[in-house]
Amino acid sequence: MSQHRSWSGRHELHVGSLIGTRWFDGAGDLAQRANPADEQPLSSAHLITATEMQDAIATAERARAGWAKTPFHDRAEVLVRASDAFLARDAELAELLTLEQGKPLAEALAEVRRSARILRFFASEADRESGDVFNSPRIDEHIRVVHRPRGVIALITPWNFPVAIPIWKLAPALVYGNTVVWKPAGIVPALSAVMARILVEAGLPEGVLNLTHCAPAVAQELVTSPVVGAISFTGSTAVGTHIITAAAATRTPVQAEMGGKNVTIVMADADLDLVTDSLVEGSMGSSGQRCTASERLLVDVRIAEELLERIAARVDRLTVGDGLDPQTDIGPVATATAKKDIQAAFEAAVRGGARQLAASALEDRAGHFVAPTLFEIQDTTSPIWTDEVFGPVLAAKRFDTFGEALALANETPYGLSAAVFTDTHSVVERAAELNVGVLHINSATIGADPHVPFGGIAASGYGPKEQGGAARDFYTNSQTIYEKWVPKSE
Repeated sequence: MSQHRSWSGRHELHVGSLIGTRWFDGAGDLAQRANPADEQPLSSAHLITATEMQDAIATAERARAGWAKTPFHDRAEVLVRASDAFLARDAELAELLTLEQGKPLAEALAEVRRSARILRFFASEADRESGDVFNSPRIDEHIRVVHRPRGVIALITPWNFPVAIPIWKLAPALVYGNTVVWKPAGIVPALSAVMARILVEAGLPEGVLNLTHCAPAVAQELVTSPVVGAISFTGSTAVGTHIITAAAATRTPVQAEMGGKNVTIVMADADLDLVTDSLVEGSMGSSGQRCTASERLLVDVRIAEELLERIAARVDRLTVGDGLDPQTDIGPVATATAKKDIQAAFEAAVRGGARQLAASALEDRAGHFVAPTLFEIQDTTSPIWTDEVFGPVLAAKRFDTFGEALALANETPYGLSAAVFTDTHSVVERAAELNVGVLHINSATIGADPHVPFGGIAASGYGPKEQGGAARDFYTNSQTIYEKWVPKSE
């Protein structure tokens, strides 16, 4: 049974939305969240209505000009103070993350600390160049390129990394001088409210950040509003495609990080200890609920038997349980629906001829627990090989040549992340033929650093990448200024 410890009885567990400086219960339905580890009631929020969402957008629009004129270093200092607050409350925030989302406490703590680092990284933008000067082909002229805030930014964020992903959107959006209307995932209302409070208490002026708990139909107001200057979304390909299509009517720029069916290719010369560690973490960690999780494995036939035996032995030893238990390796999946869908995918795989090589043991208990499972498949049209499961699963297939592996890897509409394990330079060079936005050599498909671009192609991504220098490209409009001067006669 989960122990709520420092969050027991805390007022944050019933949360309101924030518009301007007003925290309030929306006039819509009450949405309640249970702990996924024990299915006991945990947090709740009254959802806002379409009219209240329109008020949030208007409030952000009123605050836009003042925040944009605020000196860059003053905006950056808000992020620095928020980073300090995240670190000061890291254990508390990590516990709430585990309670609402389910991931093991060690993973939750790492996510909170990573978010503090992201805030610091984007705060340091105040000390970097803010534009470019170019030579002109004409006399007595130079050309400058500067960057202006887009205005009101709509952020629609997911539940799988409910601290890190919102922060890597919020930090650049705010530091570049935009105001924000943030629609977090519905299953983490308390966590998102605490995060918003931290940012506001760090010094954000009224209306710069607005937090809106709402149903998808109400979120449509964000997507179609002509006031919104840009939309950043992370979630499924289906929802992302809907947002892209709807936003086209107002020509609103969209940045969408969507689904994936990521692949790992293991060559015969790979370090199998490294491969095993990386694959188990990359496919089973966070209960497989990562857009970058490795769900497909292509393994050289010469080492396939040994590697699959190693992975199977490791999967069999994984401990599935409450994320607050320090002995837990794999926590629950986020919802009962997710559990049902993942189990249905596993059953369909077996019916379709997949061979189950390993599955972690499960206790008979309440909670949304799924056994991490390793399959070997022959049929590459099987849904376990083609469709994103978003659960703790790895489907393996053997190959004879690297050319064959590349062809199989690229037979997918997705293009987020891939990994290749090898000690051969020519293989490393050819790995760039993989149609993905992120490529790992001798490391797992997971992970993203704040100082480099992140994002996929094809069905996995749309618009500019996230993080690094790419963040400025999305959260600002560039302006090219031709500046000519007229010499005065002496």
